[in-house]
Amino acid sequence: MSTRPSRCGPGGPSASWNTGARGTEMTTDVGSTTGRFRAFIELGKLRVVEMWLGAPLAWSLWDRDLALSGRGLALLVLSVLTAVGISAAALALDDVTGTKDGLDDNNHGAGHRAAVRKPLLDGTISLRAARVFAAGCAAVGLSALTTAIAIAPHRPWWMIAVTLGGVFLALNYSYFLKLSYIGAGEVVTFVATALVMLFPYGLATGEITPVALVQALLIGVWELQTATYANCLDMVGDARFGRLTWPARLPWKGIARMHASLYAVAGALLLLAVAGAERSWLLALLALPLLATQVQQVRKGMRERDFATARALGFRVFRLGLAALAVSNLVAMAVG
Repeated sequence: MSTRPSRCGPGGPSASWNTGARGTEMTTDVGSTTGRFRAFIELGKLRVVEMWLGAPLAWSLWDRDLALSGRGLALLVLSVLTAVGISAAALALDDVTGTKDGLDDNNHGAGHRAAVRKPLLDGTISLRAARVFAAGCAAVGLSALTTAIAIAPHRPWWMIAVTLGGVFLALNYSYFLKLSYIGAGEVVTFVATALVMLFPYGLATGEITPVALVQALLIGVWELQTATYANCLDMVGDARFGRLTWPARLPWKGIARMHASLYAVAGALLLLAVAGAERSWLLALLALPLLATQVQQVRKGMRERDFATARALGFRVFRLGLAALAVSNLVAMAVG
């Protein structure tokens, strides 16, 4: 009788195969978990930092003592969590609606905008899981907002009321009232972006100064420009499915006038921001890369009708502009 170990016993090929199978299974589980985690990030558009950058911009305008205090930093973090939670909930619900009515499959499923991943379309996430995710994000956002109000130095009723109104609009963007389907989507985008800056500023100072208002309106217009170029990409499908975005309702001449008007408003607000800055020359200098990028955006979007590139440049405009405003504000804070 052979004294060699059995091929099916400990140390034999069978054991080696089983270990490999378990390793493969574990790797698959980890990969699946990581994939679903990334899918939820895509569902809530959590990579889109523009949805919360208004809060740090507000912080850059606060009094230095408050801004660097424990209470001030906590208020900043809670403001960011509020913006992230509510925005992620609204955008997840937007995908739920778009998946249910077929709009997202029409606009994205056939590779129309391949750069935009829709995890509900590829089956990575179910509709039920998306709704649960949206509810969880909304709960996080509302909890953070409630806590921010509780610890804030000021609690002006009008700021709280306006903020809650903005939350209501955001959550009804494409779900419940479906505001983006009845022509109000762009208004919601503008208001929500501006409020991300205004509500922490109002809670910190108890007022809204002209400087803060102008900067909030400016980032709202920049975000609206990006959104309208994105809507230009989808205007045919949106019109077909009854989603009445501005580009879906307008002929090309109307769309061109709309963009020209937004550039004019953004330019006027930027001039006001420069005039209101403590060091106007510094903000004017910092704004030069932003203006150069907007020239590119005009050429791509309005002359060549390359809406995808114009949209991408819009994100750059927003970040360059917000950085210019924040640096100018922080220099003023540091010098005091």
